[in-house]
Amino acid sequence: MYLPKYPSYDSGRAARVLRGKPKTEWHIGVDLGKRRDFSAFGCLELSWVNTGRCPVTFAWNFVPSLALLALDRFPLGTDYEDIPRMLGRRVDQINAIPRAYLDGVPGKNVAIDGGGPGPPVIDRIRRRLRDQVNVRPVFITGGNTQSSLSDGYTGVPRRMLISNVLLLLSNGTLELPPDLDHCETLEEEFSNLSGGSSQPVTSDAHDDLVMALALGVWSALKDAPELLPDCPVVPGESEEGWNAEAKRAVPPPPEPEKKRKRTAKR
Repeated sequence: MYLPKYPSYDSGRAARVLRGKPKTEWHIGVDLGKRRDFSAFGCLELSWVNTGRCPVTFAWNFVPSLALLALDRFPLGTDYEDIPRMLGRRVDQINAIPRAYLDGVPGKNVAIDGGGPGPPVIDRIRRRLRDQVNVRPVFITGGNTQSSLSDGYTGVPRRMLISNVLLLLSNGTLELPPDLDHCETLEEEFSNLSGGSSQPVTSDAHDDLVMALALGVWSALKDAPELLPDCPVVPGESEEGWNAEAKRAVPPPPEPEKKRKRTAKR
């Protein structure tokens, strides 16, 4: 796997035509671990950039922008019962950010791994933060398609989660601040993923930060699918990473077929 270095802004991605500016939202990915892997949070801010008016309807065009603003990794052995409390503390910090939210307190969505010990932790988060966050439980699967399950759960292929992150990084729609905590560890985790299966190469390699980020990105894409470019990513297609510009290039039109000369029957 490949983690690009702070790609440039791509002004060619899709815009949403609206009368008013969409509200700023936060998307928090939660990956659970205890003995072998760490528990981790990935906190992303989804905002919208005004790019002018539509020449047809004269309504405003808004382009989504996604930024990873915090990565939290907790020590091995952290009790699962402490996760809702720590998540609540992070939510309080988001609410207390000194910025002018003209549309009020930003919405907060939590995408959490629902496999293994996930269900009881999700139930505690729903009880503790029911009025503050929108919980989006995810079962990480090995298939190829996303599926809706009972009790608000969604089955999402692991390769889809990883590929979406790489695609947004390559397209310039996901921003990583250079002074972000654990950024080097995140890049190391990406380098330890094998391209074919999106699984760590060795059994002792960690992927908690990658999965926390991937879950947060998946949640953001539910509300702003315009973040994705106009082509799908193929996991493991290239060892050098995803070349979004090459994939977005419009192929040349096919050459017209040469007309066959008709021979007169004798």
